[in-house]
Amino acid sequence: MPYEDAAWWHVSLFDEVYVTDASQTGVHHRKVDPQRVTELQKRLAALLARFVREAPAAQERWREAQARLTTRENWARLYGV
Repeated sequence: MPYEDAAWWHVSLFDEVYVTDASQTGVHHRKVDPQRVTELQKRLAALLARFVREAPAAQERWREAQARLTTRENWARLYGV
């Protein structure tokens, strides 16, 4: 695959691919590691479950604090204005 076409989303479509480097003098071999893919999928599933579980409470805390956090006094405190 030419370097110009080797965006992450394009390279990720292949299980195995050779990509030229920017100077066109070398080649990089990219190969999917199935064990790593499985590990990352498990971590993603756990993260999404946590997000679904904790998002409503975080949303509520933000709504309760928004008026206080966006006051001129708080901006002055944070940015020394």
